[in-house]
This record gives sequence, C-alpha cells and structure tokens, in this order.
Amino acid sequence: MSKKTVDLDVAIETSGFIDLWKKQMEESLLHINPDLDKDIIDEVLNEEIKEKMQLPEVVLDNNFTGETRDTNLLSVLDWVIDRKPLIAGNGTFYKNQHEAINPIAAMLDGFLKERKALKKKMFAIDDPESDVYKDLDRGQQNQKILCNS
Repeated sequence: MSKKTVDLDVAIETSGFIDLWKKQMEESLLHINPDLDKDIIDEVLNEEIKEKMQLPEVVLDNNFTGETRDTNLLSVLDWVIDRKPLIAGNGTFYKNQHEAINPIAAMLDGFLKERKALKKKMFAIDDPESDVYKDLDRGQQNQKILCNS
C-alpha cells in the first residue's frame, strides 16, 4: 500500500469535512428515497470517496508571522470547520474578534468615545453661535473624519 493511500485512508477516517459531507449526502439521498439502507449508503459513499478523493498539496503563508507551511487541502478544510475563521474573497484567513485584539478597532472605539464626549459637551451649551460651541463642533467633526478615514 502506498503512502498516498495510507494518508487518504487516515484522512477519510479523521476528517470532519468528510463527515459533514457524508451526513449531507446521506440526508439528500434519504430525502429522495427514504427506503434506502443507511449502512449501504455509508458503504457506497466510502467507496466513492476512496475512488475519487484527491489530496492536493497546498502551501499556507502567514504574512503576519512570516511562516510558511506545506499541507493538503483537506486539512485546510478541516481547520476551517474547526476554527471558523473569517475568510476574505481572495482566500485570506483572519482570526475572529474573540480570538485576538484588533488594534484598529480599539483605536476607532477611542475616536467614537471622544466624539460622543465632545458632542455631549457641545449640546450642553445653550448658544450654538458661541466660540466654545463651535470649537466643540469642529472637534467632534474631526473625530468623525478620523473614524471614516
């Protein structure tokens, strides 16, 4: 038995992606024909996977840490199912907000809090034509521009 076959057998047995795919296929087949035997469906799906499954190699580059890793597409799919990262249209993975501090978001929160404080002071002034009111208005507008830049 070749290394590729062994790797494929192990991947089939341990892959969360393949488990999810098999469950969806079983549900679809049973929806079409509820009289099908689940054991036979599982056997047929396993044979189809073994005959047609490929494990293309991929290279992952972490531009933040400068690390590179060789792996296969199935392990990437399993990682995506397990970690549920944010995925950009170009295939870039990002951590979820609860996993890491986002310094840009923290900076924006600071700008928004400062703007809110300036507006509160500004609206506490009765005369909108006063210099203090106008200074506070310019300050909150500057904070708004910083947030939108």
